[in-house]
Amino acid sequence: MTFNYTVTLSDPHSSLTAQEAAGCVANLRAALEIYSRHLQGEGVVDVLLRIGTEGGERASGRSPEAVFVRQLDDGRYLAEPGAVAELRTGADPNGATCDIELTLAPSYLRSVIWLDPDPATRATPVPAGKFDAVSLFLHEIGHGFGFNGYGDEAGNVAGKYLTTYDALVRHADGNPLFTGAEATEAYGRPVPLSTGE
Repeated sequence: MTFNYTVTLSDPHSSLTAQEAAGCVANLRAALEIYSRHLQGEGVVDVLLRIGTEGGERASGRSPEAVFVRQLDDGRYLAEPGAVAELRTGADPNGATCDIELTLAPSYLRSVIWLDPDPATRATPVPAGKFDAVSLFLHEIGHGFGFNGYGDEAGNVAGKYLTTYDALVRHADGNPLFTGAEATEAYGRPVPLSTGE
């Protein structure tokens, strides 16, 4: 299994040192390589890592384009992230614009995130009190690949659009569960989801 991707770093305020920039790109590529061992698809997924965030976010990930899939029986519309649509069909829904956009605050990088010097092997222990960048990027790329939705923590989706992820989240005793068939089979039951930070 594999898919093709590109990585672009945007640091408009020159917030990172050359070493930090190179480390971010290497750790991001390592995370994408992990995904490429488990996903296959057509097209080329263009990933943009933007340094500096709006609104005080530490890190985030998304697919900036949503693609209509079909209308549901209840009148709402199912949409999928552009990155997923491109992998599935080979057609790039947003042309030269990135398919997955990640943001990272320089202060968060320096205070919490550890850049693995050899992210391809992940053999070096993560220092105490730090979170490794490969895991951070795996998490944020996951949002770009569809582990994201329009629903709130209670599962309520405002508006007429929802994602496949939204459609597969159910609640039991107030706890959200992901009910996708393959995830449920691999886990042995619906997969519990965390809420909040």
